Amino acid sequence: MLGAGGTNRLPNLPPNAFQMPRTANVDLRLEKSFRLTERRAFTLTADAFNALNHTNFTSVNNTAYNISGKTLQFQDGAPGRSLFGLPTQSSNSIIAQRQIQIGARLDF
Repeated sequence: MLGAGGTNRLPNLPPNAFQMPRTANVDLRLEKSFRLTERRAFTLTADAFNALNHTNFTSVNNTAYNISGKTLQFQDGAPGRSLFGLPTQSSNSIIAQRQIQIGARLDF
């Protein structure tokens, strides 16, 4: 922006002025054991990952201004201009969508 290798942050913006959307992840586990005999037990488990099914974004559009010739243009979402801070990518790991698993264990 300065053309001299300096910072590309506008002077009136403080550090950490723009944050990523929050990450919310709630995991839940239910377990119940049944004693069959003195030495044998049966255990049922149920796990839920991202139980509230919250979308966790990992990337946002970080282009606030664009220079075209001598014109500085804010990226406000008008035709051909992207929205600054708009989420562009969501997580594709275990926190991406709700996942449920059920298990059983027999101890003998």
